[in-house]
Amino acid sequence: MGKYNFEQKIDRHGTRSTKWDMGAQLIEAGMADRFDEDTISVFTADMDFLCPPAIVEGMQKITNQKIYGYTQMDADLEYRDAVCSWHKRRYGWNIKPEEITYVNGTLNAMIRAVLSFTKPGDQIVIQRPVYSPFQMVIENAGRKLLDNHLKKEENYYTMDLEDLEEKLADENTTMMFLCNPHNPVGRVWRMEELNEVCRLCRKYNIVLVADEIHADLIRCNETFIPCAMAEEKCTLITCTGINKTFNVAGLQCTNVIISDEKMRNKYQNELLAQVGPVVPTPFAIEAVIQAYTNCDEWLEEVKEYLDENMRWVEEFLKEKLPKVGFRTPEGTYVIWLDFSAYGTTEEVFHRLSADANVVMDKGTKYGEEGRIRACIPISRSVLQEMFGRIYTEFGADML
Repeated sequence: MGKYNFEQKIDRHGTRSTKWDMGAQLIEAGMADRFDEDTISVFTADMDFLCPPAIVEGMQKITNQKIYGYTQMDADLEYRDAVCSWHKRRYGWNIKPEEITYVNGTLNAMIRAVLSFTKPGDQIVIQRPVYSPFQMVIENAGRKLLDNHLKKEENYYTMDLEDLEEKLADENTTMMFLCNPHNPVGRVWRMEELNEVCRLCRKYNIVLVADEIHADLIRCNETFIPCAMAEEKCTLITCTGINKTFNVAGLQCTNVIISDEKMRNKYQNELLAQVGPVVPTPFAIEAVIQAYTNCDEWLEEVKEYLDENMRWVEEFLKEKLPKVGFRTPEGTYVIWLDFSAYGTTEEVFHRLSADANVVMDKGTKYGEEGRIRACIPISRSVLQEMFGRIYTEFGADML
């Protein structure tokens, strides 16, 4: 056992948690059939592990100040230095301090990119099955979505580069969203794949927006390459953050990296015009500094624990539910399960929720029938209980 106890069960009921305290709303929205004190909730990307002690202690220090007035991340150099140092030592990425723009949340950052660098009616390419709010960001801004659907063979996804070039070559296409690591399929894109995406974006004058919010949460035997480190270069906006990595999504800490000065100025000016000054809370500032300065060891132990969770799922499904398709993701803590042998997504979802009392997410939201998405940064005992219930519900179908 390591220094940190990820097997500890944390009761988050009564904490205003989206994951655990919104049962009635989930039922009303069709995202659950039942939700009670016995429900196991794994539908959203939210850890049930305690935050790193350094972050907790840092925010306690802020709490103890007893004044929470206007705060600036540039009152000293710590915030920007922490972001730059983290990406340099872990990925070899030399970010300059001035290239960082804080935005309160990754979707907000992507919305601002759309509004800054495209116009109504423009087309934006995504790669389904992909994080479903991408569609909301595009369509709510009055832009048109183009799907460069990923190719799949034996639960392994790759890019359809021929189709991608066709869509990027369209004169009405001006932007592409790249999810790296990919949510929900779990791919960590290789250098040759990133090179080809960047080459095509440069060829057709496309702004590439890279969502790299899961970058730190890769399997221990994998290597993450930031899109900015691709050998081929293009017009690039990268969204990074501590939200998923350190279980602080409620703090809304996203750092947008734009190396081109003119683009960065335009982005910042548009952000100011659209929403006014955007500054992190004192708690968010402290969390970023602590996460990127004092939490490497915690993260390595989290990754090891998540890897064991993934291995356990793979072995369980092979032995107990071999008709459920699964491939261990290269990155993220998301599992992308193929239940198509048991019926439609809706049929499977209702059995999971109503009968097994496990709330997962419908794959059709992400663009693929027969799939179910779940997030498993949870204790092994809860993971085992969850799959035990699933086996009880679906195991007899094998007979």
